Amino acid sequence: MDLIEVHVTEELFIAGRRLADADVPAGALVTAVIRDHEVVSPRGDTELRSGDVLLITAKRDPDAIEQLTAWARGENRDT
Repeated sequence: MDLIEVHVTEELFIAGRRLADADVPAGALVTAVIRDHEVVSPRGDTELRSGDVLLITAKRDPDAIEQLTAWARGENRDT
């Protein structure tokens, strides 16, 4: 497993969405949200805000960072 940081910015698709609505990629788990220097335990109703840092565990995979970056940007979505 790898631990990956995703920095949420206003431009990202996930900004302003609840975690339950963000459709986290299979094999990835948001394990913590760092907000205003505090650790927030993520739940489905946690809103992802600009300035948040997400700590995500993901299966060790050479493409994991690219996949999570595409997810955060909202790329490759069917809707």
